[in-house]
Amino acid sequence: MIFLYSSIFLLTFFLDRITKFWAFNYLQNKTVSCCRFLDFSLHWNRGVSWGMFGESSRFGFYALNFFILLVIGFFVFYTFDQYRQKQSVFFETFVFSGAISNFFDRIYYGAVIDFIDFHVSQWHWPVFNVADAFIVIGIGGIILRGFLWALRKK
Repeated sequence: MIFLYSSIFLLTFFLDRITKFWAFNYLQNKTVSCCRFLDFSLHWNRGVSWGMFGESSRFGFYALNFFILLVIGFFVFYTFDQYRQKQSVFFETFVFSGAISNFFDRIYYGAVIDFIDFHVSQWHWPVFNVADAFIVIGIGGIILRGFLWALRKK
């Protein structure tokens, strides 16, 4: 199983890195419209989800990064513990790969590269990236798995 989880991690991590490389190199100061509800445009996010805490001072930025690193560390510990107990860590692998890729951006660029912009008319969902999508899929899967486990226990 470790080969499967490692493969998932590498595939999702590099898919995010490749799409961010594309965004960084081809979306400087421009927007590419795919269709009426999807644009690609480069945005830098120094904060967390939806840009929260992005306007903080230099100290705030480092404190936020330290906190994110702690959360990743705890999540890694939890994931390895689940794996040692012979539990599936399929969804955890998605979360981990997305978190590591976004953390790489924070260290290398000083902000996370976001570029996917869904919108309906003038209403825009917060701009995100492929890693964010994997994190959401992973968290959603973990929650669904827990919900289904709780239903089976009744």
